[in-house]
Amino acid sequence: MPVAGRSILKRLWRRSRAVLAAMLVLVAAEFVLRVVFPEPLFTYFYGPSDKVWDEDRELFWTPKDHYASQWTQIENLPADRLAYGLGGSIVMAHHVDEPFYMIAQKCLRGSPAIVNFGTHGFTTHQSLVMLKRALARKKPRLVLVSHGFNDLANAPASDRAMAERNARAATRLLHFMSGSKIFESLRRAVRAATGFDPYGKSDEFNVTRRVPIGAYGANLRAMVRLTADNGIPLVLISQANPDAAIVASLEPYFAVMERVAEAHKNVYYLDVRPEIIGRYTAEFGGLPPHLDDKISPYLYLPGDPCHLNADGHRVVGELLCKFLKEKGLAG
Repeated sequence: MPVAGRSILKRLWRRSRAVLAAMLVLVAAEFVLRVVFPEPLFTYFYGPSDKVWDEDRELFWTPKDHYASQWTQIENLPADRLAYGLGGSIVMAHHVDEPFYMIAQKCLRGSPAIVNFGTHGFTTHQSLVMLKRALARKKPRLVLVSHGFNDLANAPASDRAMAERNARAATRLLHFMSGSKIFESLRRAVRAATGFDPYGKSDEFNVTRRVPIGAYGANLRAMVRLTADNGIPLVLISQANPDAAIVASLEPYFAVMERVAEAHKNVYYLDVRPEIIGRYTAEFGGLPPHLDDKISPYLYLPGDPCHLNADGHRVVGELLCKFLKEKGLAG
């Protein structure tokens, strides 16, 4: 190689060494963070409310005392009479006085007493941290978890609007960077120091609300580890919908839920779909291909693709009661 060419290569190498060294440091840091923090860090909600759990504050947008009644219930009951129920607004009971957890508790004559942590919009991300919080207060005799719909479809707009937002260059860049543990740690630090979070602008950037199926499974397995480490049985509960298209979309999620239960001891899977779909089949010949306002109010709220009405909660509550008795998990 001519002397001039070698000289140019040497200059390029000297100038690029710092950049290459920095890249190697970043790769090493990313690797270390993924080993030390294997569970998903990314979260989709913002609005700090609980200063005790600073590392998870963007998970919760609820008022500070939102869970006051649950904590009081936990404090006033012995651990061997307690069960924790986790989930989203389906569990919370949207526009219904008695959620299926309460109906199951009544059926079981109050033993165990099910503390309902169901919260509007929660996915397995939030419920995983909620379970950590609750276990830090008191170890119950049983944990119940029902998630799926929010993990699949928890978005502030339609698929088309979401796709249009995702097409933006700035959004694609944020999506790409959000996969990095380094970026996630930096995001948390910046938000803690300044209150600014690019993902906090829900109308513009906060578009990764769906929980990928891999993260859904990881969250369920993390719940399994938490309950297993404390010797607590875990019941995973599927969800049904009055819409055949949504039922089909959720099938992979509940297949993961079933496999998680089958792979671990002291973990149980209650599939409520056959009962719900069977009732629609007996009454209407099957589920409609899409939401039908004439059919869905049979067990669901009018015009609602996921929230059970009072009759729907009664059906699921009685199923859960029967299941807990059959598995020897009742009082």
